Amino acid sequence: MRRIKRLLGMSAKKVGTMVAIAVFLLAMASTVNAYSGHGTGEVTLDGTGKLLARGYGNVSITLNGTVDMMCKRGVLVVTDNYGDIEITATGFGYRKELGEHRWLYRGTGSIVITGSDILVELHAQNGALTAKGTGSARLNGTGAYIAC
Repeated sequence: MRRIKRLLGMSAKKVGTMVAIAVFLLAMASTVNAYSGHGTGEVTLDGTGKLLARGYGNVSITLNGTVDMMCKRGVLVVTDNYGDIEITATGFGYRKELGEHRWLYRGTGSIVITGSDILVELHAQNGALTAKGTGSARLNGTGAYIAC
């Protein structure tokens, strides 16, 4: 465990949490028709259904549906391409409107975003998300995911 801790630069508690989450997600994947993975790298997914992901890195989601996420020390940009977005944000130390139908959130918080054509871009040191609907997602970093 110490070697893993040194390699990842994380506390033993964080490493244990990531391992537990990965095992849980893999167990879920074995019981349903799903795609899953864990580790470090990049993956692109598209289709209709549900995506659960947790980890460190970058996420880009284009979706007709809902994204529910939380992050610690993150930067989040939300773009509403259709004009019908609903955003409920809690926390985040900084919020700025970048232009018509585009917002920036920075800090620690949680957010629920619903819309017909939304783009959500997140860079987080520790984040978790659930996305439901039709669209595509690109995950790049270290963590675990399941899509079903």
